[in-house]
Amino acid sequence: MTPAQKLAASKPWRGRAQTKPNGKPHVRKRVWQCGLRAIREAHRLSLADVATAVGMTVSGLHEIELGANPRLDTVAKLTTFFGVDVWSIWKPV
Repeated sequence: MTPAQKLAASKPWRGRAQTKPNGKPHVRKRVWQCGLRAIREAHRLSLADVATAVGMTVSGLHEIELGANPRLDTVAKLTTFFGVDVWSIWKPV
């Protein structure tokens, strides 16, 4: 069982909150397609849960989910936490 699965099992599911009142997506030029949000939500974890577990800020993790380029040590922490390889999270566009 990965650390993400252990944490998810101990947390109640609260659902995903609406991030923008108008429902429009955040537009940003992307070099990578980031699947981190889908993986995080599949484990039913909030941004705060994952950020705390890997030693990041919530805003930093949110920026990565929106398409910011993370540092390599951050990539290593996230892939280890979720028990996946890099290509499962980031795919070139």
